Amino acid sequence: MELKRVWMSRDAARKSHFALHAVGGVVGIVALVMALTVGGVFLAARMGLPQQLSLLALAVAVTVLGVALGLGLGRRTAGEATVFFLTTDDRLFVLDVRTIARFGRGEVGYLTGVGNTQKLLRALAEHPRLPGLADEVYRVTAMQEYPADWSVQFLARRPGRAPVPRTCLVAKACPDGDLLLRELERRLTVDNPLEPAPLSCPRSVLFSGAALAGAVALCVLSHPAVGRLPQVAYFPCLGAALLAAWLFGYFWLRHRRGE
Repeated sequence: MELKRVWMSRDAARKSHFALHAVGGVVGIVALVMALTVGGVFLAARMGLPQQLSLLALAVAVTVLGVALGLGLGRRTAGEATVFFLTTDDRLFVLDVRTIARFGRGEVGYLTGVGNTQKLLRALAEHPRLPGLADEVYRVTAMQEYPADWSVQFLARRPGRAPVPRTCLVAKACPDGDLLLRELERRLTVDNPLEPAPLSCPRSVLFSGAALAGAVALCVLSHPAVGRLPQVAYFPCLGAALLAAWLFGYFWLRHRRGE
């Protein structure tokens, strides 16, 4: 199938450094979290703050920061790995290159996967072609604008299969991104406006956020530094807080992506 235009992120179009951005981002986040933890412990001891209470506050703050930075990194790498293809017969396709990069298990598998993703992005930039696993954007159902990108919900179609819902990201730094947005807007269903209202916060985010806040409050109250609740309840509450944090992050990420 002959291609008319290909859209890639600015970094991928020049010479992809996806592996450096992905691995470097992870290493940078881990190094920052460790530096803040060590620095916070040293500063608390230097200032004579209550040890247990200061460590609890530091752990919560560093965890929240690490999760926020991790979500931002994931969003950036997702946008960089997404490629759009427009054919001469006016069909639009999209591919998240990570889906064909063969990620393995563990750290070695992750490094292999990001390396393969980088190779595939460079190959597509040098020799554009339509991969067989690319999804055709059959119909766009919603578009949501965010500071650095657009979240696009669409029905994907492959030969011999029924359309299935998908979500992709369009980075605002993508060269000729305005032309891509026009192609996506052309495929919006009639009952969807070109500039939809911001998505309301779903109940799943509200409930998981409330559960997280409640679990964190119980952890604080049962912590030895506070002692308002029996200390034996601390670790069960901590486990509940971790589960609630995972659910909240999952639902919030889906909400941010417009799903």
